[in-house]
Amino acid sequence: MLFEDQLPELPMDIYDGELTLGRTKYDGLIPVPLRFEGEVRLTLTMRDDGRQLLFSGAEITIETSGEFRFVETAPFDPFD
Repeated sequence: MLFEDQLPELPMDIYDGELTLGRTKYDGLIPVPLRFEGEVRLTLTMRDDGRQLLFSGAEITIETSGEFRFVETAPFDPFD
């Protein structure tokens, strides 16, 4: 993927995101596993300053890692 603009200092907290595959947009939930060849754009909005990070590419593959867990029951500490 190509990154547009200057990469900010990491780590940063992501507030929102949108994945665009060709003409299809995913906002919030995406199907997994996912394989797509064609125009790919990923837009991430940072929580601290509202800055948007834009990534683009020609294909994407998203695969699972580990055992499936519902998001609602996964341990989560936003400040960890």
